Amino acid sequence: MYNGNRDKWGNKHGYGVMRYPSGHRYEGNYIHGIVNGKGFAHFRNNDEYRGYYEGNEKHGEGVYTWNNGDNYVGNWNRNRSHGPGVMTYASGIIEKGQQDPLGLHIIQKSSNDGISYLLKRKGLFQVTSKDGTIEYKYYDDCGHLNNNKTLEYNKKIEKERLKTIINKLGKDKNLALGTEADIGQLLSEVGY
Repeated sequence: MYNGNRDKWGNKHGYGVMRYPSGHRYEGNYIHGIVNGKGFAHFRNNDEYRGYYEGNEKHGEGVYTWNNGDNYVGNWNRNRSHGPGVMTYASGIIEKGQQDPLGLHIIQKSSNDGISYLLKRKGLFQVTSKDGTIEYKYYDDCGHLNNNKTLEYNKKIEKERLKTIINKLGKDKNLALGTEADIGQLLSEVGY
């Protein structure tokens, strides 16, 4: 059942609310019968999406919340997550897609009523556990965890973090720590 504006041909146009017999509900903008612009969808399984649509598909910035409390915030392109995003699990674990290389949560539409699921991860992710521990994980193009690259990125990131700390300590205490080569030597002596 639809309640809202229509164009001169009777198509849904402008703001409206569509309620389906299945329990699915959409509130938002239409252009000549097509979901387009900002909207909110409540799916029959109690998942929700709030964000932008184009051509009846999630497209642009949006937030998808699963009925178990998991939540994805990021950009969408034709019903798939696209670009950096943040996946927060009900368990408290947070995954952030990183820029170098780009970490993507690839979420794909799984049925005609818009219910989505996490299909795979690709690239580098910052994972924060409930206790605040941060680690980085790297997933290959097939979505498999690559332990070698994960270790490589964790060492690279930790090395940069240690360099920042050493430089800050040197500046705060007016210590002459030497050149980048000296800092590099110090880091290699402690396993970096």
